[in-house]
Amino acid sequence: MKLILMLALFLPLIYAGSMRRDLTFPDELRYAEVAREMLESGNGILPRFNYAVYPDKPPVFFWALAASMKLFGENPPAALLPSMIPAILTLLMTYLLGKEIFHHEAGLYGVWILGSFFLFLMMSQVVRMDMLMTLLITASHYFFYRGLKERGRPQYRVLAGYLCIGAALITKGPVGLILPLITILSYLFLNKETKRIKSLYTFRGLLLMLGIPLLWLSLASLQGGEAYLRDILLKQSAGRVIESFSHAKPVYYYLLYFPLLLIPWSLFLALFLDPGIRNDLSKDRDGVLFLLCWVLGALIFFSLISGKILIYLLPLTPALALLIARVFSPILKEPGILQRPILFKLPACLLSGIYIIGAFGIYAASGKAPFIKGGRDLLPLFPILILGGIFLFYHANRMHILKSFTLIGLVSIFVTGAVTLWLAPRINPYLSLKPMARRILSLKKDHPEAAGYKVDLRYLTFYLKTPYDKLNSSEEVVRFMEKKQAFLIVDENDLPLIRETLQRPLAEIGRFPIKGVSYLLFFTL
Repeated sequence: MKLILMLALFLPLIYAGSMRRDLTFPDELRYAEVAREMLESGNGILPRFNYAVYPDKPPVFFWALAASMKLFGENPPAALLPSMIPAILTLLMTYLLGKEIFHHEAGLYGVWILGSFFLFLMMSQVVRMDMLMTLLITASHYFFYRGLKERGRPQYRVLAGYLCIGAALITKGPVGLILPLITILSYLFLNKETKRIKSLYTFRGLLLMLGIPLLWLSLASLQGGEAYLRDILLKQSAGRVIESFSHAKPVYYYLLYFPLLLIPWSLFLALFLDPGIRNDLSKDRDGVLFLLCWVLGALIFFSLISGKILIYLLPLTPALALLIARVFSPILKEPGILQRPILFKLPACLLSGIYIIGAFGIYAASGKAPFIKGGRDLLPLFPILILGGIFLFYHANRMHILKSFTLIGLVSIFVTGAVTLWLAPRINPYLSLKPMARRILSLKKDHPEAAGYKVDLRYLTFYLKTPYDKLNSSEEVVRFMEKKQAFLIVDENDLPLIRETLQRPLAEIGRFPIKGVSYLLFFTL
């Protein structure tokens, strides 16, 4: 019942925010447009974006997006469902894994902690494949762990693990295989059970894992040819590992930013230093080792990859949540187990100070953001953070561990709710291309031709349903302006050059400040 209540608390928060904002660019509109073009063309094998082959990502997430948009329409709630549903299922899988590795309470606490990670909550409300990938990787770890523990029984769970890996391979590439492989091999090696690797190997499992990806690749190669295979296998997969063309960061990047992954629970890693807790953890050495292999193995792997952004570590969050939950579970029942109370009290008091200082810091910085109109847009955040900080300081000083534990989760959930339900709708006009698309469609509904001078706004295709052209030279602009009833988009800084090139008046029909850039929209008569 507690688990149901937890999930019931997360679900409205995660879903409600999607109804009050438009899809943003580049990622959300790009992925939604790939799915829309799948529906329009009836071709789900070869993804396309702006009516050109899109080799950047495999198709599973786009299939889920297309199915949701087919059922519920081309709108933000439908586009966000393939992230929201996996988020809820990931919470459920975290509970099952925690219950299997430790006990029922650890699973429940793991759900509470994972569901209050800011990164997890925010990624639950973004159109990206990372949450679906996290679900599949979590599920594969659960099924393989169960398979390892059920010796001599039919290995249905192992087969389910292989199936999850196969789905992950065509969701976001080889990382869906590499992470479970690192976890299982390192876990068996450290447990001196390498002979058990053979028990996990099954022909049916390999067939499930590789059959669907190979079938899709075969069909995609027939349509896209050798160039498509080379792009998706070498450039998009191997290329990101060896020499990334985007998000390249130094090898120590994740060590610096790892604490951000665990907000607001980062400071409580200090509890691992307590002798009483370490003694209690030794009772569940096997489960702790499995989770540490998952976290450390994945962290090392992602650190060695050239391309790095914090959200790549999202598949680690269920394991991290369960490790922190296992630390809290004994002291929530018996606070006396904690031999050094300062290791709880100090992080909790520091966190309360961060809440209060953060509230005033956000207010001070609000006037500097071009899309936030002073403190009014951030109004709900202040009472949540200030009152949360005061109550947390009070309970932490009195070692009310359960109340502090509950309060930390509630502050995260309410802050996220304030951002999605209050702040996001207010900054939406400064992040959305929809007003520009509406202006274009108000003048020409059917197949409007739109292009931009050195402006890449292909994401407008989601609304216009026609290809968008990027013009890179003055000659291309001149030729484009000879067309009748076409739309030209120009960065305001390039307007003098465009006027000099065309040497005639331009019919400006709108100005749109989006993400700090002022775009001008012109119409050819």
